[in-house]
Amino acid sequence: MKCRWILPLLLLPLLASGDTIKKINGDHVLHISKTHGKCRELRALYYPTFNQLNGVIASSVSVETKIRQIMALENKLPSRIQIADTLIRARFTRPLPETDIEAMPTAASSTAKEWDSLYDAIPGLKSLPVRPSPFFDVLYDFKEEYFLQNLRQKKEGFYPWTIIYDCDTVLELGNPTDPAGKRILFFQSDLDIDADGSDGKRHQDPRSYSKDGAFQPETSYRWKEKPGVPNPFLKKWEARRKNSEEKIALLQSQLAKWRSLKSAYGHQVEDDIKKAETELALEQAARYQAASRITDVSQMRHLVGELDPFIVVPLSFTSQLPAKYRNSPYAPKVGDYAMVFYGKKIYPAIVGDEGPTMKCGEASLALARQIRSDNPRLLSRQLSAENSPFWDLEVSYLVFPGTAKDPSTWGEPNLANWNAECFNYIQALGGLAEDFEMHRWKP
Repeated sequence: MKCRWILPLLLLPLLASGDTIKKINGDHVLHISKTHGKCRELRALYYPTFNQLNGVIASSVSVETKIRQIMALENKLPSRIQIADTLIRARFTRPLPETDIEAMPTAASSTAKEWDSLYDAIPGLKSLPVRPSPFFDVLYDFKEEYFLQNLRQKKEGFYPWTIIYDCDTVLELGNPTDPAGKRILFFQSDLDIDADGSDGKRHQDPRSYSKDGAFQPETSYRWKEKPGVPNPFLKKWEARRKNSEEKIALLQSQLAKWRSLKSAYGHQVEDDIKKAETELALEQAARYQAASRITDVSQMRHLVGELDPFIVVPLSFTSQLPAKYRNSPYAPKVGDYAMVFYGKKIYPAIVGDEGPTMKCGEASLALARQIRSDNPRLLSRQLSAENSPFWDLEVSYLVFPGTAKDPSTWGEPNLANWNAECFNYIQALGGLAEDFEMHRWKP
C-alpha cells in the first residue's frame, strides 16, 4: 500500500431501516428518509469525515440533509410531519500493493537508526521472481464489503484505520512450479495480538488466559488427543449451555402466550411477538455455539497464544478464498511453516489460526512478546491481548505454502522441529546475512 495514515471515520447510528446503497460516480450513496414528529429539529446523524492518504482525500463520508413537510394523519388528526431526506456519500479508496520489497522497511535497527528490508536479511530472495498476489485484491474486496456493511447497518462507532488499511502488500515469491519450501507468500502488515487457544494438559489455570471479550478457547491448528485433564473452559461452556436452555424454555413459553393473544389483540402484540422471536433465535444460536465449544474443547487440544509461536492468516486467504484461487500453489493452509521478520531477527512460526476475512497482520501473544523483548524501542509500549505495540506496517510475514504436515500427525508443538524446518528453508535460500539471526525457540 502506497500510503499508511488515515483519520478514523466516525459514524453515529440511525434508526431508519430498509435503506439501500447505490453507486454513483464512484461514491456509495445511501438515501435515508426519516420521519420526525412535528416541530422537531433534525440534527446531522453522520459526522462528515475524511480519510487522508498522503494528504489527499481518498475515502470520505459527506452528508446532505433536506427537510420537507407533508400533511399526514397523526392520532387521527391532520398534522404537518417533517421528513428528513439525507444523502450520505461514502467513498472507499482501494490502495495499490507495494511491489518493491527493498522499499518496504521493517523496524529500525536497534544498533543504528537505519531501516532494513527483507532483502537485507535474506539476500537470496533477490533472485526469486516477485509478482503481486491476487489475495491482496481479495482481502480488499472483503474490507470494502465490511465498510459498506457498517454503513448500511449504520453501526455506532467508527471504522478504525488499523483494520481498513492494515496491509501494505501481498506478494508471491518464486515460481508456481517450485517445490514447497521455495514458494513464498509474503505480506507486509502490522501485528495484532492473538491470545486464543487453550490446552488443559499444558496450561490449566483459566485465570491466566486472556480476559479479552473476543477470546476463543480454540485455534484452527488442533489435534485429537485425550488431554489427560479437562480443558479449563469446559465447565464455563457447560454452564452457558445450561443457561441458554433455561432461557429458551422461558422464551418459548412467553412466545406461546403472545401468539395466543394475537387473535384478540391483533397488531397490539405484534411487537412483543417479534421481540420474543428475535430473543429466542439469539438464545438458540448461543446454545448451538456452547454445544459446539463443549464438543471441541472436550475432544481436541489446541495451540495456546500465551505459549506457542504462530501467526494468523485471514480467512479470505483460506476457506473464504474465491474458488478460482483455491488451488493456487501460493494459498496458505493451517500448519504451513512461516516466519516473521522484525528488526534484526527472523522468528520461526507456523500458520496456527485463521482470523476475520478483512483483517491482516496477527500473531500469537508468545511471538509478539518475544519480538518486543528483542527491540528496546518497543519496551515502553503496552503489550497485552487487547494492546499491541506494533503500530506501523513494518512487520514482514513469510508463509511457505504446501509445507504443512498431514493433520493426522499434528500434536503438541515441537519447537525444536519448528526451528529446524524454518532454518532449512532459510539455508535453501542462501542463508541469513551476517548482521541478522534467527531466533530459536526453547522447548
